[in-house]
Amino acid sequence: MFGVVDKVQYEKILQYIEHGKREGATLLTGGKPCGKKGYYIEPAVFTDVKDDMLIAKDEIFGPVMSVMKFKLYTHGPASFVPFNSTRWPQEGYRSYSHSACSVFY
Repeated sequence: MFGVVDKVQYEKILQYIEHGKREGATLLTGGKPCGKKGYYIEPAVFTDVKDDMLIAKDEIFGPVMSVMKFKLYTHGPASFVPFNSTRWPQEGYRSYSHSACSVFY
């Protein structure tokens, strides 16, 4: 469960989650409001996310994670620009294999 600062941000995050589903991303888990008081959302994990989807392009400021597949780091998300204005923080353009997945650091 993830607490959100106010109703405006709460509704905005839920809209992003719905938008991700409409665009064809698979909601693996979470993404639902929870609790009767306050603004709480289950952390949402999307798979099958494409580079041109809104949930991949926008910085959501909420409990939403987009998992994208690509073979080489050069094929990674071209539109990703995090808040610190770098493509991958701390030289994250380098990757290493870790069992069944690639991890960026």
